Amino acid sequence: MNKKRTIKIVLSILLAGFAAWAIIPLFIDTEVSELAPESATIITASPSAANEPDDTIEQVEESAETAIKPEERERTSRLQGRNSYDAVGTVKLIEDADGTRFVRFEDNFKTDNGPDLIVYIGNSDDRGLSLGALKGNIGAQNYELPDDLDLTTVDTVRIFCRAFNLDFAIATL
Repeated sequence: MNKKRTIKIVLSILLAGFAAWAIIPLFIDTEVSELAPESATIITASPSAANEPDDTIEQVEESAETAIKPEERERTSRLQGRNSYDAVGTVKLIEDADGTRFVRFEDNFKTDNGPDLIVYIGNSDDRGLSLGALKGNIGAQNYELPDDLDLTTVDTVRIFCRAFNLDFAIATL
Protein backbone atom coordinates (compact mmCIF):
# COMPACT_ATOMS: atom_id res chain seq x y z
CA MET A 1 0.00 0.00 0.00
CA ASN A 2 2.78 2.43 0.89
CA LYS A 3 4.61 1.61 -2.34
CA LYS A 4 1.54 2.48 -4.46
CA ARG A 5 1.17 5.79 -2.67
CA THR A 6 4.84 6.66 -3.31
CA ILE A 7 4.45 5.84 -7.00
CA LYS A 8 1.35 8.05 -7.23
CA ILE A 9 3.17 10.93 -5.56
CA VAL A 10 6.18 10.61 -7.87
CA LEU A 11 3.96 10.43 -10.96
CA SER A 12 1.97 13.46 -9.76
CA ILE A 13 5.15 15.47 -9.30
CA LEU A 14 6.41 14.47 -12.76
CA LEU A 15 3.08 15.32 -14.36
CA ALA A 16 2.95 18.69 -12.59
CA GLY A 17 6.52 19.45 -13.73
CA PHE A 18 5.73 18.58 -17.34
CA ALA A 19 2.54 20.64 -17.25
CA ALA A 20 4.42 23.63 -15.86
CA TRP A 21 7.15 23.28 -18.53
CA ALA A 22 4.56 23.11 -21.32
CA ILE A 23 2.03 25.66 -20.09
CA ILE A 24 3.96 28.41 -18.28
CA PRO A 25 5.71 29.70 -21.46
CA LEU A 26 2.28 30.48 -22.89
CA PHE A 27 1.88 33.16 -20.21
CA ILE A 28 5.40 34.61 -20.23
CA ASP A 29 6.65 36.89 -23.01
CA THR A 30 10.36 37.20 -23.71
CA GLU A 31 11.28 40.42 -25.50
CA VAL A 32 14.48 40.75 -27.54
CA SER A 33 15.86 43.90 -29.14
CA GLU A 34 18.92 43.06 -31.24
CA LEU A 35 20.27 45.61 -33.66
CA ALA A 36 20.67 44.65 -37.28
CA PRO A 37 24.27 43.90 -38.24
CA GLU A 38 26.19 47.00 -39.27
CA SER A 39 25.79 48.00 -42.93
CA ALA A 40 23.32 45.16 -43.50
CA THR A 41 21.47 44.94 -46.79
CA ILE A 42 18.53 42.78 -47.77
CA ILE A 43 19.53 39.79 -49.86
CA THR A 44 17.81 39.79 -53.23
CA ALA A 45 17.11 37.04 -55.71
CA SER A 46 16.48 37.14 -59.41
CA PRO A 47 14.22 34.17 -60.14
CA SER A 48 14.70 34.32 -63.90
CA ALA A 49 18.50 34.64 -63.64
CA ALA A 50 18.69 31.53 -61.48
CA ASN A 51 17.19 29.48 -64.31
CA GLU A 52 19.32 30.88 -67.13
CA PRO A 53 22.58 29.30 -68.29
CA ASP A 54 25.78 31.08 -67.21
CA ASP A 55 26.61 32.38 -70.72
CA THR A 56 23.24 34.20 -70.87
CA ILE A 57 23.99 35.89 -67.56
CA GLU A 58 27.40 37.00 -68.89
CA GLN A 59 25.77 38.44 -72.01
CA VAL A 60 23.37 40.45 -69.85
CA GLU A 61 26.28 41.75 -67.76
CA GLU A 62 28.30 42.70 -70.87
CA SER A 63 25.46 44.66 -72.45
CA ALA A 64 24.04 46.24 -69.30
CA GLU A 65 23.16 49.50 -71.08
CA THR A 66 20.98 47.85 -73.73
CA ALA A 67 19.59 44.79 -71.95
CA ILE A 68 16.74 44.86 -69.50
CA LYS A 69 17.85 43.21 -66.30
CA PRO A 70 15.43 40.84 -64.63
CA GLU A 71 13.70 42.37 -61.63
CA GLU A 72 15.31 41.38 -58.38
CA ARG A 73 13.05 40.65 -55.48
CA GLU A 74 13.95 41.09 -51.87
CA ARG A 75 14.06 37.97 -49.72
CA THR A 76 11.57 39.29 -47.20
CA SER A 77 8.17 38.12 -46.01
CA ARG A 78 5.49 38.39 -43.34
CA LEU A 79 5.10 35.68 -40.73
CA GLN A 80 1.83 33.81 -40.61
CA GLY A 81 0.66 31.84 -37.59
CA ARG A 82 0.00 28.12 -37.92
CA ASN A 83 -1.95 25.53 -35.92
CA SER A 84 -4.06 28.12 -34.05
CA TYR A 85 -0.98 30.13 -32.95
CA ASP A 86 -0.70 33.84 -33.69
CA ALA A 87 2.37 35.36 -35.31
CA VAL A 88 3.02 38.70 -36.98
CA GLY A 89 6.09 40.52 -38.20
CA THR A 90 8.61 40.79 -40.97
CA VAL A 91 11.34 38.25 -41.68
CA LYS A 92 14.29 39.15 -43.93
CA LEU A 93 17.42 37.53 -45.27
CA ILE A 94 20.19 40.10 -44.81
CA GLU A 95 23.92 40.31 -45.36
CA ASP A 96 26.41 42.49 -43.51
CA ALA A 97 29.46 44.27 -44.96
CA ASP A 98 31.65 41.20 -44.30
CA GLY A 99 29.33 38.90 -46.26
CA THR A 100 27.88 37.18 -43.20
CA ARG A 101 24.24 36.31 -43.84
CA PHE A 102 21.40 36.30 -41.33
CA VAL A 103 17.72 35.60 -40.93
CA ARG A 104 16.35 38.71 -39.24
CA PHE A 105 13.08 39.05 -37.38
CA GLU A 106 12.25 42.77 -37.39
CA ASP A 107 11.03 44.96 -34.49
CA ASN A 108 7.39 44.21 -35.37
CA PHE A 109 7.86 40.48 -34.69
CA LYS A 110 5.56 38.84 -32.16
CA THR A 111 4.37 35.27 -31.74
CA ASP A 112 2.73 33.16 -29.11
CA ASN A 113 5.28 31.66 -26.77
CA GLY A 114 5.68 27.96 -26.16
CA PRO A 115 8.13 25.31 -25.05
CA ASP A 116 11.18 24.38 -27.12
CA LEU A 117 10.66 26.80 -30.04
CA ILE A 118 13.30 26.47 -32.77
CA VAL A 119 13.96 28.65 -35.87
CA TYR A 120 14.44 26.71 -39.11
CA ILE A 121 15.27 27.73 -42.67
CA GLY A 122 14.27 25.35 -45.44
CA ASN A 123 11.55 24.99 -48.02
CA SER A 124 7.87 24.17 -48.05
CA ASP A 125 8.57 20.42 -48.27
CA ASP A 126 11.40 20.21 -45.73
CA ARG A 127 11.85 21.95 -42.39
CA GLY A 128 15.51 22.32 -43.30
CA LEU A 129 18.33 23.60 -41.13
CA SER A 130 17.96 24.52 -37.46
CA LEU A 131 19.25 28.01 -36.65
CA GLY A 132 18.81 27.49 -32.92
CA ALA A 133 16.32 28.26 -30.21
CA LEU A 134 14.00 31.23 -30.65
CA LYS A 135 15.61 34.00 -28.58
CA GLY A 136 12.32 35.61 -27.64
CA ASN A 137 8.74 35.72 -28.80
CA ILE A 138 8.73 39.51 -29.21
CA GLY A 139 11.14 41.88 -30.93
CA ALA A 140 14.08 42.11 -33.31
CA GLN A 141 16.54 39.23 -33.47
CA ASN A 142 19.19 37.82 -35.81
CA TYR A 143 20.12 34.22 -36.64
CA GLU A 144 23.41 33.69 -38.47
CA LEU A 145 23.33 31.48 -41.56
CA PRO A 146 26.15 29.03 -42.34
CA ASP A 147 28.49 30.11 -45.14
CA ASP A 148 27.84 26.92 -47.11
CA LEU A 149 24.04 27.29 -47.16
CA ASP A 150 22.83 27.72 -50.75
CA LEU A 151 20.08 30.34 -50.49
CA THR A 152 18.61 29.29 -53.83
CA THR A 153 17.46 26.05 -52.16
CA VAL A 154 15.53 27.70 -49.31
CA ASP A 155 12.32 29.70 -49.36
CA THR A 156 10.80 29.24 -45.91
CA VAL A 157 11.60 30.39 -42.39
CA ARG A 158 9.60 28.68 -39.68
CA ILE A 159 9.22 28.69 -35.94
CA PHE A 160 8.78 25.08 -34.90
CA CYS A 161 7.83 23.60 -31.54
CA ARG A 162 9.94 20.48 -31.09
CA ALA A 163 8.10 19.48 -27.92
CA PHE A 164 4.79 19.08 -29.74
CA ASN A 165 6.14 18.57 -33.29
CA LEU A 166 4.22 21.42 -34.93
CA ASP A 167 4.77 24.76 -36.63
CA PHE A 168 3.99 27.95 -34.73
CA ALA A 169 4.67 30.29 -37.67
CA ILE A 170 5.92 30.31 -41.27
CA ALA A 171 7.27 33.02 -43.57
CA THR A 172 7.64 32.23 -47.28
CA LEU A 173 10.50 34.26 -48.75
